[in-house]
Amino acid sequence: MTDAPDLDGVTFQHLGLGREAVVLGRVQVGEIMELDSDRAGACFRLMLPEASATNWRPVRDRDEARRLSRVKVADWLNAAGLRPV
Repeated sequence: MTDAPDLDGVTFQHLGLGREAVVLGRVQVGEIMELDSDRAGACFRLMLPEASATNWRPVRDRDEARRLSRVKVADWLNAAGLRPV
């Protein structure tokens, strides 16, 4: 299942067992994983050239991971001088 793309071109695809792909257009650019932890409910990473979020980053929950993924992808697109079609 894929969410409808937002204005930023980022969608999320279910990968199974608490994981989902961060997708820009048709390309997977990251991943979100739910955690069973007292400190963090999820984590995410992005795999974009020159991106600083290539390591897993703990966050409060999946919604926060989605929000931060969108923000970081938008920042990367702006820095690269690109925009989704």
